[in-house]
Amino acid sequence: MAVAGICAYDTDAHGLAQRYFHQALRLAKASGDRGLGAYVIALLVNQSLFAGSTGRRWRSRRRRCGRRGGGSPRRSPPT
Repeated sequence: MAVAGICAYDTDAHGLAQRYFHQALRLAKASGDRGLGAYVIALLVNQSLFAGSTGRRWRSRRRRCGRRGGGSPRRSPPT
């Protein structure tokens, strides 16, 4: 999903890229892959900075993630 988002971003399909990035973030959370989650967040931040979409919209996205039980993907401690 992240690669599809990058391809969409490169072709200026920013709405589509954002949907792919959010799906990749959900999948990273579901799998517990914190590294992938961090990478996808970095891609979203890069896209926001490129589009000039900082501030209020970014805080709104963070609040929505928090209401859905969001936060960072968690990995169980090593046994």
